[in-house]
Amino acid sequence: MSDSSPFPLRKTSRAQILGHGGLLVLCLLVGVLVGAQVQSYQIRNTTERFGHEAAISLELVNSFVSTYTRERDRLSAQSATVPAAFRARALSHFADARPNEESLRIAMVGTDGRSILTPPYDAPLIDLLTRMERDRQAGRAPSMVEVEGRKLLRSAMPSIATAQACADCHNALQYGGDPVWKAGDMMGALVIDLPADPLLAAARWDGLVAGSAMAFGGYLLGLAAFRVAGHTQRIRTRLARTAEDRVGSAIEGLSTGIALFDEHDRFIIANSAYARGHAELADMLIPGTSFEALVRASVARGRLDLSLPGGAEIDVEAYVQRRLAQHRSPGDPVERRLRNGHWEQVREQRLADGGTSLVVLDITAEKEREANVLKAKHAAEDANRAKSEFVANMSHELRTPLNAVIGFSEVLRDELFGPLGNQRYSEYALDIHRSGQHLLSIINDMLDLAKVEAGQIELNEEPVDVAAAVAACLRFLGERAEAGAISLRTEAEPGVPRLLADNRILRQMIMNLLSNAVKFTPTGGSVTVSTRLRPDGALALSVTDTGIGIPPDALDKVTLPFHQVDRGLDRRHEGTGLGLALVQHFVRLHGAELVIESVVDQGTTVTIVFPATRAGGRVNRTQVFAAA
Repeated sequence: MSDSSPFPLRKTSRAQILGHGGLLVLCLLVGVLVGAQVQSYQIRNTTERFGHEAAISLELVNSFVSTYTRERDRLSAQSATVPAAFRARALSHFADARPNEESLRIAMVGTDGRSILTPPYDAPLIDLLTRMERDRQAGRAPSMVEVEGRKLLRSAMPSIATAQACADCHNALQYGGDPVWKAGDMMGALVIDLPADPLLAAARWDGLVAGSAMAFGGYLLGLAAFRVAGHTQRIRTRLARTAEDRVGSAIEGLSTGIALFDEHDRFIIANSAYARGHAELADMLIPGTSFEALVRASVARGRLDLSLPGGAEIDVEAYVQRRLAQHRSPGDPVERRLRNGHWEQVREQRLADGGTSLVVLDITAEKEREANVLKAKHAAEDANRAKSEFVANMSHELRTPLNAVIGFSEVLRDELFGPLGNQRYSEYALDIHRSGQHLLSIINDMLDLAKVEAGQIELNEEPVDVAAAVAACLRFLGERAEAGAISLRTEAEPGVPRLLADNRILRQMIMNLLSNAVKFTPTGGSVTVSTRLRPDGALALSVTDTGIGIPPDALDKVTLPFHQVDRGLDRRHEGTGLGLALVQHFVRLHGAELVIESVVDQGTTVTIVFPATRAGGRVNRTQVFAAA
């Protein structure tokens, strides 16, 4: 039989022999149980059938005797044999006519000591009649008895004297009129015996046949099941081996190094990538080598770069113990530098069988990218710092001549040394003064931004009366708002607490927000400054205008330096775009939050939310300012 056969011949193993022997024993036990059940069923079924047939026979005898009795009475044949004696003699003749002792026997048997005609002919029958008379049982179900080594199925029906006349008749016939019998006495029983040995032999044979068939059939089915299971297992083994080969091939082809160690931290196997990365340990990558030996060899053979900054070497034993601890309790990946300048990352994981898997990744490229990014970051920080320093220096250099320009323009505007002689000179002086003030404001903003970016601003914190700061800013912008017919208002809740803040920077934030609001609010509009204490204890300072609003796509950009919503050379509103950028920086310095809400053509609300930790003592006055 070839290997392609579904049941190929195989060398029988000890386990298969034991399995077949166990199957045979099991089938024999099942056969015995089944045979016993069949035999028991046959006997029970025969007994029930015999009982049913015995009952019919007794009904037949009783019917015959009843017919005889009616005919005797009808013919007034009182000299004829009484019915009971007629029945007993007829049954006796029937029994005598049976060919042998293996035939059915029916007899009317008298009770022991008061025989009707046929006395009890064996001890079990005497015992049966005695119990029937004592217990007054109507009848006995068929039972198996043994008489002189023969098995019999026996059924009995008592004969009861239902009337005194019946008892008197029997007394006259048997005892010369002595009152031996009386009404209600059991005078005997109709007994049917059926030889049971042939029936038992047939039942045993049926049980043997059924049990043997079950054992043999079960054994054949078991053998077939063994064959199918074995064939299925071979298929599964072949598929599993194929799958393992495929997985092994896939792992072998990876550029990532993979190694396995058993539950005792002994080397099992590794792929080619792992072997290439550990070429210094090639002679030790054999099954059974301990993980600790590999770690110590890596250090001793110079595979790892264990130098510290400055060229110092670390404690080798401390490193080995730390590496072993990481291996026994795997956690985060381990990164290390090799002597050849490469970097590798080791990921370890415990397996279900207690072993450990190691995955070694070459992260040299990632480390180089990180170094380049860090280098670029430092370069950008250096360039930004240089820019900030340049802006700061230039701002200082520009301020000095600009202050001179502003001062001299004020002298000319105010004609401190006499009239200029021409009105246009005064107008020119006023224009020079306004332009100088505007340029100074821009330079101040740029200087502040440079200081913030350079980290050179420190807060001079003190409890500040917010209402007073708002009022001062409103007075400063009052003339400008009046020129544009813009109303300025404040709304402060009663008892607004003092704010722990830098007073100068707080006023500059309020001034920047108010300047933007006035600048972008058309004629006839309004700007409102409100302060309130929120339920969580935070203090909210809001500036609300009815100006042009900010488009939704520009909301996240308005706080960027030099960003302007109104762009181009033809833009309608002057400015450098530093106002909100500075406010955002100052807000962060105070640990606060800047919230901007705006609807185009309806207005904007900018809110500074100071944390509750900055809310100090309460101010005992409320100030409301308005300017038109």
